[in-house]
Amino acid sequence: MKKSVIILIMLMTAFAMKAQQALSRYDISYITEHHVLGKDGFVNVVDIDFEWPQIVEFGKAEKLQKALCDSLFHYYNQDMPSSKQHFLDSFGHEITKLDTIPDDDCFNYYSLFLKEMGLRQGRFISFLATFEINPGKRKGGKQQIIDYSITYDVNNDVVLNEKDLLNLESVLSYGDNRFANYVYSLFNKTNADMVIGPFPVTEDNMSFKVYYTDAASSIIYVDNSYVGHLRKAYKKMLKTEPKEFKMINLDSLSDNTASISNDGNIDTTYIYNKVDEQPSFDLNGEKLPQYMASHLNLPKDVSVEKPLKRALVRFVVERDGSLSNFHIIQPSSPMVDRYIIDLLRQMPYWTPGKIKKQSVRSVCIIPVTVQL
Repeated sequence: MKKSVIILIMLMTAFAMKAQQALSRYDISYITEHHVLGKDGFVNVVDIDFEWPQIVEFGKAEKLQKALCDSLFHYYNQDMPSSKQHFLDSFGHEITKLDTIPDDDCFNYYSLFLKEMGLRQGRFISFLATFEINPGKRKGGKQQIIDYSITYDVNNDVVLNEKDLLNLESVLSYGDNRFANYVYSLFNKTNADMVIGPFPVTEDNMSFKVYYTDAASSIIYVDNSYVGHLRKAYKKMLKTEPKEFKMINLDSLSDNTASISNDGNIDTTYIYNKVDEQPSFDLNGEKLPQYMASHLNLPKDVSVEKPLKRALVRFVVERDGSLSNFHIIQPSSPMVDRYIIDLLRQMPYWTPGKIKKQSVRSVCIIPVTVQL
């Protein structure tokens, strides 16, 4: 679905970047990793695709961090990176080269997904965490897909699971009410096999992940007009007035002069906040605003998330012009943010930033305004 998109671009100075870092209300990090690990004669392939909440309402939301790590890694140790590493270590050592190609039966595949499902600033943020297991014949066992519904009530600083929000089994087992009939009509007409949720999306609706008997899974949306069937924790979360959150000073970004030696040599591995020549994008005369406006195609159902008009994206332009380290530091809505990141990941190469005529890694911030 074509939307009107206005793109603005700016590269912050080192001072402005530090100010942005200190004032970040949200920071969602988009992480993709591919690991090949060996242990006990098995080759374990682990793929990670996360929309990870590093900052929520100016804070680190430690209870949410722990709940997400427990769901995905079944382990928590201070933060996500250390918890993730503990999880990866259980599958053996990283394989960089195979002297011989193992039999297909020795390969086991694991996929971990974290998808932001809903966000209302000052109220809640919800996630779908998924762990997929595809064991090889030698290891034995069946393919498994395990889903978790995780909602963080920001005001009350509490993590809620699906049963804290709505007892779907109880509602469906009592068929003589409008809500049950409504849900049945949605699920049964699509041959639903299993339903995961709910996931709060806005104050007015929620979503469910539905597995079908004859097709792949999909997300469906249900309005909250049947609020009487919601659990107390859900109602409390919706009714509580958003409170003011104190801004915190996070670890400041280092000044770029720290990685320029006395002899003037530049550290090409360092990510610079301030450069002599800013990175830029030009594809045969098509500048960044025109490129993104013509390529950002949002789905029809994006309006259910009631997106805010502007998103703020931070990423790194690498020395070769590729893009990495994607963050949404001012969200519009989960779906809009995701499509913006997907577009940036697929972009042609940029012209990198430069210091003393030498290409370096540098930080870029793009405000994106979407008019629906």
